[in-house]
Amino acid sequence: MKRSSLRGLLALLPLILLFLSVYTLYKREKVSLIELIEEAEENSNVVQKAIRALEERLNRTGSPIVEGNKAIFFYISDAPVDVWIAGDWNGWSPSTDKLRRLAQTKFYYIIKEFPEDARVEYKFVVGEKWIPDPLNENRALDRPDHSVLMMPEYKASPYLSRGSRTPSGNLINLTIESKWLRRNVSLHIYTPPNYGDAKEYPTIYFQDGSEYIKYGAVTILDNMIAEGRIKPVIAVFIDPAYRNCEYAMDEDYVRFLSEELVPFIDSRYATSKLREDRCLVGDSLGGLISLYAALIRPEMFGLVVLQSAALIPPRVLITVCPKASGDIFQVARGPAPRIRVVMQWGKYDQIHWINLSEENLRMAIILREMGHEVTTLIVPEGHNWGNWINHLPDALEELFRSSSDTQINKISSPSTGSTD
Repeated sequence: MKRSSLRGLLALLPLILLFLSVYTLYKREKVSLIELIEEAEENSNVVQKAIRALEERLNRTGSPIVEGNKAIFFYISDAPVDVWIAGDWNGWSPSTDKLRRLAQTKFYYIIKEFPEDARVEYKFVVGEKWIPDPLNENRALDRPDHSVLMMPEYKASPYLSRGSRTPSGNLINLTIESKWLRRNVSLHIYTPPNYGDAKEYPTIYFQDGSEYIKYGAVTILDNMIAEGRIKPVIAVFIDPAYRNCEYAMDEDYVRFLSEELVPFIDSRYATSKLREDRCLVGDSLGGLISLYAALIRPEMFGLVVLQSAALIPPRVLITVCPKASGDIFQVARGPAPRIRVVMQWGKYDQIHWINLSEENLRMAIILREMGHEVTTLIVPEGHNWGNWINHLPDALEELFRSSSDTQINKISSPSTGSTD
């Protein structure tokens, strides 16, 4: 019996050794670099161990290094230097977050905490220079000089990648002469696959049209229509010429939309003439003018998508456009037929030193109090196209969900739940 047991143990020995080696590797992977760095700050004997672990992780994963909901940003300099980090989370302040030198080594670091599905953009400030992170290859969609951190639970929209068998809609370019804007306006008109005159299509009017196209809106429409996530729609992408003033609650721009553009599109395409089938979409200042147009011309527009809408007070708006006037919050408190609004913004949204996250939340409350239907989507991101284009599908699905698609949940804030 004893010999049999011994033979059994000997037979298991290779498995035991394998288990121990795997366990040792697992434990090595689970060594907290943050804890090592903090220990090295207190104990000089640990510095070299921390540096070895740090160099191994940087070689393997690059920077920033993420552990749980914390990210460690690193900068390397052989000479002593002052290094700061400016990004979405601190309002791009060059004097808020300073990197600390690890003992007397060449490594400078800072540890920041983020939601595990966050996406943030940032730059280092070294002396007088603003530079992207040399250790991070991820760059912003619209700003290649911005570095990007994507936390482990961040998910890019699947609708941004075109399927190999996804039918393509048709996109044409044309211009319309506007007496209200006193210029020719460039348009890009999207019609869905299998477009025909036998039905009436909802219409979406995009401000900053070429930007939305550049960053993927047409691909999103093709994919979502092909998968039955939204109804087939016509999309009109409008290019501004004097963006800051045209979008600063300019009544002539609203007259262009309602009295020139909509009749022009309705006369040439198979559009639904119902206000409930006309949607305005805008980012930042484009969101401001979209909401303003819907509120003062609700007989024309019943749907609005606001992405980080620049809901800024008159004292700030006038710095954007000297001839601007009006208060969007005052307009929102006026009586108007019910409109459906999807408001999507970032936790770190800020422009002109205005916390847009707070201002958008304040607007959502006012609009609800006035009887409008408001859906909000708040994400741990900043004021940029990486945010807007990635979450455009959520907004479109909310307003244009296909009647055959009944199993999709309402979009909601990851941290607060549904806000309908």
